[in-house]
Amino acid sequence: MNEREILQAAMYNSYDVITHKRTIEDIEYDGMPVFVHFPDRDIDKVSLKVMVMYFIMAEEYEICKELTEEYELLFHEKMPPLLCECDKPHYHLRDDDIIECEVCKTQVL
Repeated sequence: MNEREILQAAMYNSYDVITHKRTIEDIEYDGMPVFVHFPDRDIDKVSLKVMVMYFIMAEEYEICKELTEEYELLFHEKMPPLLCECDKPHYHLRDDDIIECEVCKTQVL
């Protein structure tokens, strides 16, 4: 299995656990227990946003919708925009672990 396939398995496994479609035990039994978060802990905001961005790139919009709904349930807030609308965005990581566009100051993660 190559890195891309492992990442894909980790994304789908985490998605299944977060949305309560499968348990960690089910995934372990299936033989590919890789995740993008620690499945025995609550997922953090950044990891969940990264997952949504991954599924946007994969054009899995129903999954994006479900993960966005989970974000709002878990954190009691709307998910912020994940992309800015600048013509030439320039993203950087701030000291408080927020990724923002230096041009328009839109926070994306």
